[in-house]
Amino acid sequence: MTLMVAGEAFWGMAMGLVATSTVLTVFLKENGAGPAMIGSISSIESGTGGILQIVGFFLFVSRRERKRQVVGWHLYTMVPFLFLNGILACMASHLPPLIVRWSALIFYGCYMMALGVVGAAFMDWLAHLFSEHERGTVLGTGICFAGLMSMTGSILAGWLIGMHPAPNAYAYLYFGAGTTAVISMLIYRRVDDSHLEGIPDVPRPTLEDIRRYLHASLSNRNFRRFLVSKILATAGFCMVPFITVHFTSANGGGLSDDVVVSYGAAMALGWAFSSFVFGRLGDRAGHAIGLFLGMVIQVATLAVLLWGSGKWGCLAAFAGAGVCLGAGIVSYYNALMETCPHDNRFAHITIGNLIIGLVGIVAPLLGGIAASHWGVRTLFEICFTISMIALVWHALFVREPRRELSLAEMLLKK
Repeated sequence: MTLMVAGEAFWGMAMGLVATSTVLTVFLKENGAGPAMIGSISSIESGTGGILQIVGFFLFVSRRERKRQVVGWHLYTMVPFLFLNGILACMASHLPPLIVRWSALIFYGCYMMALGVVGAAFMDWLAHLFSEHERGTVLGTGICFAGLMSMTGSILAGWLIGMHPAPNAYAYLYFGAGTTAVISMLIYRRVDDSHLEGIPDVPRPTLEDIRRYLHASLSNRNFRRFLVSKILATAGFCMVPFITVHFTSANGGGLSDDVVVSYGAAMALGWAFSSFVFGRLGDRAGHAIGLFLGMVIQVATLAVLLWGSGKWGCLAAFAGAGVCLGAGIVSYYNALMETCPHDNRFAHITIGNLIIGLVGIVAPLLGGIAASHWGVRTLFEICFTISMIALVWHALFVREPRRELSLAEMLLKK
């Protein structure tokens, strides 16, 4: 657990240095990106990670070799794109802005596609290392430290952007992120999973196996309700990159880029706090409650975006988004594991993320189009409405797997 937490912490530091909601957004804006391109950041982030997990289902079939495969995939397939963006930043002043912004977005997209392929395999590996009643604590603690280190990275990023002229600051940030990510994977390499040597490998799936697992998962009523809840929440959360756009505009207080990037550290702090709390809470009371609380904070965050401005509004919005992110990872993945109605959890995780990933691609693209045509405030209003529907649906219909009761039923029973 100590090594897992340390690995997550260094990975969080890397991600804080190049946070997509602040650093990448500002980098693209400085090179002429419009609302549609800004909206595509969330589309890439939410979508590619889910859809491409089906590829990992065919690649990562050995449980005994899972650690080597997962670590190697991060080092040789994902991390190089961080360094490529660093090289791009070094050359940005000699290239047309069109080339710079599209190259930065493509490199980020390739990084996220590689992350998508390995995501389910990593979670399945984690599930085999720890029991059902401690996974939430382990994952929550790891992400808590990742969030704290990410906060440090975000503050450092804001300082560098304020101190150094563009694009030099972005080069420093991407090279630093790549180096820190390498350190993270070297720590993960030391995790002891020798007890998995006796577990048989997962047979490489056939198309019939995929059809059978898909049918088995989607035949479960509670899993379908769970998916509807997550789909609505994902659609309502597509506005994250526009937090930066809003608070650097006159309507949001006209804050400078470096101030907003630094204040983005509040997102990492909210992420850290909620990950630990929701992980511990979920191990004791079930992870459906964590998802519900995340949706409550999501609605509150959108309320801040609709009616708040200035520095305090910026801090509150980023902190709220971080809490939602913690629930969306710790509570979501643990609930996804526990809703599995058959013996292949890897397939179930992949199916769930594949469906959510499709929504994660479409919703932010539509959000970017809405922001282009009707303005950022209208996008926030749409997201607020969808998030309210998600909150009510989850409370009424999604059942906690350990109790077979919805949150509303549990309250009425008490």
